[in-house]
Amino acid sequence: MESQAALFRRLEALIYDEHLYRDGAFDRQAVCKRLGIDRHVLNRLLNTHADGLSWPAYINNVRLDTARGLLLSEPLDTSLTQIAASVGLSLQNMRLLFKKHYGVTPTEYRENRL
Repeated sequence: MESQAALFRRLEALIYDEHLYRDGAFDRQAVCKRLGIDRHVLNRLLNTHADGLSWPAYINNVRLDTARGLLLSEPLDTSLTQIAASVGLSLQNMRLLFKKHYGVTPTEYRENRL
C-alpha cells in the first residue's frame, strides 16, 4: 500500500507536471479518479500534507504560486489577463486572491518585483 506522503507527491506531480490547475473547471472528482482514491482520502492528504487546506484553497494556492512566478518571469508586456487565464483564474479572481494571499495586488507585485 502506498504511503500518504508518496500519494501526496503523486498528487502534486499530477497537478504541476500536467498543469491541471490551468483548467478552471478542474475539480476534486477528476483528481480523485486520476489517483484512484475517494474524496475522503484526498481530504486526509490535504489535512496532513497541505496544512489542512480545503481542495479549493489548495488548488488556488497552486494557481497563485504559479502566477507569482509568471509575474516575475514573463515579459512586462504579458497582460495580467493572460497570466490569470494561464493559471485557471479570471483576472478579477486572481486580483482578489493574490491581494489576500500576498498582501499586494499582482500589479504591485510585478512593479516591485517582490
